Order: sequence, then structure tokens, then C-alpha cells
Amino acid sequence: MSRLADAAAERVWGLAIPEFPRALAWLAPQGRRVAVLSSEGTLAAIDTVAGDGLWRTAAHQGASALAVSPDGRIVATGGEDGMLRLWNAEDGTAIAEVRARGWVERIAWTPDSRRVACSAGRCVWLCSATGEIERVLDGHLSTIASLAWRADGAQLAVAHYGGVTLWEPELEAPRRMLERKGSILDVAWHPKGRWLAAGCQDQAVQLWNLRAAKHLYMSGYMTKLSCVAWDRDGRYLATAGGPGATVWDFAGAGPEGSRPLSLHGHENLVTALAWRPTGTAIAVGDADGRTQLWRINGKAADRRARLECGGGVAALVWSPDGEMLVVASEDGNIDGFIVRRQG
Repeated sequence: MSRLADAAAERVWGLAIPEFPRALAWLAPQGRRVAVLSSEGTLAAIDTVAGDGLWRTAAHQGASALAVSPDGRIVATGGEDGMLRLWNAEDGTAIAEVRARGWVERIAWTPDSRRVACSAGRCVWLCSATGEIERVLDGHLSTIASLAWRADGAQLAVAHYGGVTLWEPELEAPRRMLERKGSILDVAWHPKGRWLAAGCQDQAVQLWNLRAAKHLYMSGYMTKLSCVAWDRDGRYLATAGGPGATVWDFAGAGPEGSRPLSLHGHENLVTALAWRPTGTAIAVGDADGRTQLWRINGKAADRRARLECGGGVAALVWSPDGEMLVVASEDGNIDGFIVRRQG
């Protein structure tokens, strides 16, 4: 059961599933449905107005990844069974499946929804939206930890031990290798493609300015960085490493030499970050079940709400219009909150 701690947000529905919720994703750019994938492999759709289940299907024997095409028509899931499966977002019927060589851990769609990438082990499978394998990208130094398409869909960043490999779908060889000692856990493109941000195992953020051919390194975090996320305009980069989040301001020449904003109030590790798609608000969830909503304004961060959920926060997702935040907890509770507009 969720407990509301601030008047800036109102819990409007809640439901419980019998399994650990692995991931959440909104099902349509202007829709009102959200997809949830459980660790046991169940894929379900929820009506976010009524808080009711719409459809559910057994997607995998052990699930690990979920991604919805940007046009909202296709749900892609990956599992421990070594399969990438594509589903009709409207009714949950199967479209296609692709067999990979190992546990499918990461999935990423191109912005135009025409191609989907999935990783298993050291390889990436590039597939069409109908499930045809277009090519396999291999030769990476280790198991792949993260995938991210550039906003124009022209390059795919593949993160692994030793750096990030940049691929262009039409080229046989990698376009570029960005070397970095140690393991990279998460990678995110700047919305305009100027920067590539990486969260690292050694408690640091690595940044590459690909246009200026330079890089930055920001250390001092308490734990490894498993989550990095840009706001919609690319001014702010949020990072999670320890009991709190840090926001870097990229206005002007970038964050070099500046002090970041620290988002405090968490006693345990931050497990999820989600920028509001409208404005500069961010939701930060932790392992104790607390989600805090912050408004970022230049050099200041104002906490606007605190939501308490029963179990650790497993996933967060905003509705495309920024009106609703859905929180999935490790105890199986999924809650929808209406959030007042504040940025």
C-alpha cells in the first residue's frame, strides 16, 4: 500500500501483481495504458485511468527487458530463455520472435520505430519491426551492459567493459570505439547528439563531447553508477550513485568546473530515475520504497512531493503528457499518481 506524503501528488489507483515487476513502459504516445513485465515473465497492460488490467500474456520463462516502440504499436520483451519477442500493444497478441545466443538483457528501439536492437552476451541483434534479423553486431570486449540509439537513429551506442562501441547500421565495422578503463553500466545520448554519458562501475560519470572531440570525467560518487538520464531538452543530466541523485547543468559550455545539484532525502540506494517529459521535474526512487519529485531550475532544486510505497522502487514511468507518474515496487504493488504541474 502506498502512502502519500505531499499534496503535490495524488494517488488515484493501485493494484498488486503476484510477481516482482521488472520494468514499466508507456504503451502509446497519447494513450492511457502502461505495460508491466514481471520477473517471472508475465507481460500485462494496465488502464491508467481506472487502474485495471486490460490484457496479460506469458511472455518468457524469466524476463529481463522491456521496450515499447516510440509509435506505441509494438512491445518488445527479452528473457532468460534467450528470446526477443514482439507483441501487439493493442491486445497482447504475438507478432514475432527472435532467438538470440543467450539471455536477452537489453532492448532499444530506433526513434522511428522501424528497427529494434537487443543484446545477449557480447552480441547485438538488429531486427526489423516485424522480427526479421538484419544483422548481428559482435566483437565486443565483454557482456553488453547498455544500448542507446542516437536521437536521429544513425548510431547505436553499445556499452561494455573497456568502453563504448559506436555502430552505424549500414556499416560492416564499428564507426568508433570510445575507450574507457573498467566497466560501463549505463549509457545515454544527449537529445541533440552532442554528448554521450556513461555511468561507470568505478563510481564515476564519463562524458564524451563527440563534436568537440573531448571527454570529461566526474568522480566522487558513493557507489557504482547504474543510471544516467538526460532531461528532454538536454540541459540537465541526472545520475544515481548512492543514497541520492546528482544533476549536472549543461547550459553553455557544459558542466566542467561547476558544482552539481544534489537531491537528498534518501537513506538507501537510488534505484530509478525518470524525467518528466514536460518541463524539468524528475522522479527519484530508492530501495526503501520512497519516490521524491524535484523541480530543477537552473542552480536550484526544489522538492515538490514525497511518495512512500511498500517495497523498494523497481521502476518509474511518466505518462507522455506528464500528468501521471506510475511507480512499480518490488513487493508487486503498482500505483498511479496524478502530479500537479510545477515544471
